[in-house]
Amino acid sequence: MGLISSAKKFLFKFRGREEEEEDLLVKNKHSLFTNYEALPLDEWKVSLRSTDSGSTDRRDKPAQLVRYSFLYRSLEHSRRIFPSTRSLRSRSFKMIESVQIRQRGAYDFESHYDNLCAMQDSCPLPAVKAHLAQGVLDINGDRVRVNDWAPILNTIRINKSLEFIAVRSYYTPPAEDNEKKAIIEKRKMPSVRSKEVTYRLCKALKECLICTPNLSCVELQGLPLRERDLQTLMKGLAKNSTLHHLSLEFCRVGDSGLDIICKGIKNSTAISSINLTGCSLSNKGAESLAKVIKVGN
Repeated sequence: MGLISSAKKFLFKFRGREEEEEDLLVKNKHSLFTNYEALPLDEWKVSLRSTDSGSTDRRDKPAQLVRYSFLYRSLEHSRRIFPSTRSLRSRSFKMIESVQIRQRGAYDFESHYDNLCAMQDSCPLPAVKAHLAQGVLDINGDRVRVNDWAPILNTIRINKSLEFIAVRSYYTPPAEDNEKKAIIEKRKMPSVRSKEVTYRLCKALKECLICTPNLSCVELQGLPLRERDLQTLMKGLAKNSTLHHLSLEFCRVGDSGLDIICKGIKNSTAISSINLTGCSLSNKGAESLAKVIKVGN
């Protein structure tokens, strides 16, 4: 700490004239490290010259060079630790500006979505903005590319104005009989069916469910939701008081996924209906759901 404070004290003098630099090094040469041989000489960004006034002995130059170089590094380190007032003000101004944009975007999906698309140099999708005036976001996820998901999900994450959100997939996986055809079809699989996109979608919905005062219906159709996705979505549902209808039609969550859903909706006071059509449920899953309905009644 003493070395850093010393470096900070002489920061502006070091950036001055050569005479001031030499006086500075003479005053502080005994307070620096003495293990000079451990430092790589080829990385030093200083010239080979004596720092002691009147010294002509070439054998002293490596040690003097070390003192000069180490002080230079210490001063550079202090600039990173103690940034200038101007840089701090610019950072705080940017933070305030980003917070204001975020607050406006929470109630204006279209403008925030357009801004995020412009930032990543991509075109806003007309299908995303088709029904926003009615408070509805209904997307066919099969037609959305990987790079186009980021603005959509980041806008959903903070939104407080939408009443209805639906993401659908009509893609039919190929049969496993023909391996070559299955490999080719897998390459053509829409990005919405990947593990990364489904998790990011459920994470965005979770954050939206926590903060929204208006969202009443969420429909996820034909998406291969994994257990991690369902756990994330249920965390948001547990903290929500506005959602009345949840549809997971043809998401094939199975009995294990239904157990996660039942734990999430068990203590919900707002949700009144749930669609589990085509979710690959057995009698065991039906019993679990019946228990939740009985407790709710």
